[in-house]
This record gives sequence, C-alpha cells and structure tokens, in this order.
Amino acid sequence: MKVMGFIKKEYDNWLDGNYKKEIPKTLSHFQEKN
Repeated sequence: MKVMGFIKKEYDNWLDGNYKKEIPKTLSHFQEKN
C-alpha cells in the first residue's frame, strides 16, 4: 500500500508543523499523476 505510506508521511509532516510549506505542493504534484 504505497499510497497509505505516502499519506502517512504527509500526515507526519503536517503534525510537524510543515503543512503550509509541504502538503499543498506535494498534493498538487500527486494529483497530477492520477
């Protein structure tokens, strides 16, 4: 389940306070692949 690992990693980043820096950029990039 690579997607779950990806989401877990992004959620950990969010918990670390990096939400505004990392999540939008990563999610937009991830959504382009689908």
